[in-house]
Amino acid sequence: PGQRHAGPSSNASRRQIITITLACTNGRTSPPRISNGETRRRRSDARGAAAAEQPAFDTRLIRSSKPFPPWLTSEMRSNHAGETGAVKIYEGALLALDLRRTLRFPLYSNGLRGSRYEDDLRAFAECHKRSEQAHLDYLEEILDADDRSMVLPAWRASGVALGFASTFFCPRGMYLTTEAVESFVEEHYGYQIRRLADEVADRGAKGTNDDGDDPKASRELLRLLRHCCEDEVEHKDEARERAAEGPLPWFRWVDTTWQLFVGLGSGLAADVAKRV
Repeated sequence: PGQRHAGPSSNASRRQIITITLACTNGRTSPPRISNGETRRRRSDARGAAAAEQPAFDTRLIRSSKPFPPWLTSEMRSNHAGETGAVKIYEGALLALDLRRTLRFPLYSNGLRGSRYEDDLRAFAECHKRSEQAHLDYLEEILDADDRSMVLPAWRASGVALGFASTFFCPRGMYLTTEAVESFVEEHYGYQIRRLADEVADRGAKGTNDDGDDPKASRELLRLLRHCCEDEVEHKDEARERAAEGPLPWFRWVDTTWQLFVGLGSGLAADVAKRV
């Protein structure tokens, strides 16, 4: 996507790009002349389509390096809990959208048809739920049941509650929540990536491997963590762009307060998951 092809294959390439994009846009199309908001939406849709194509990782190789160092064991437990919660956040948002439709709640317009706004949010939630589910699937192939948080039911329930609360009364709130959560997750994964990369580089420089860890397994885990982090940054950027589209005007202090609350809650949940 983004490259223009000349010659006989151009129509086939264009059809393929459209097919991939529609998979994450709920089948909606746009008129030839588009607004700035629609331009941002198209760019977001392209990112969502790219995120839907998940690369392959050798989870057996990563498992072969277990047991992980204590710090990494805790971080991986927290990663699994976080991805579990992320899937449930999007499920809660979709549940709220279903209920709003059933109850015929007032729809936002912001220059567009109200149903269009909520349809776009639904496509956003469905597409990113698939991405988070892919992350979760990778982690579940690596971590055994006793490697996971003992309070997963609480993370599932809190995820659904957060997604529902963020969407039901004000659908734009889901974009704010996504940006706040992913901002924390970017830092969370970033710390792990830096520390693991430093350890791999240090072992390589010394030419030693006293702890028995396979450097290939560590590098594969590092590749997985980087992929997950890159996806989360894409989610954060897309949510920020969509929230900026409105409905406006809005009170900035409301956005800031809500995102502070969500960010602090994400940090607290991650700390708990590292321990239990």
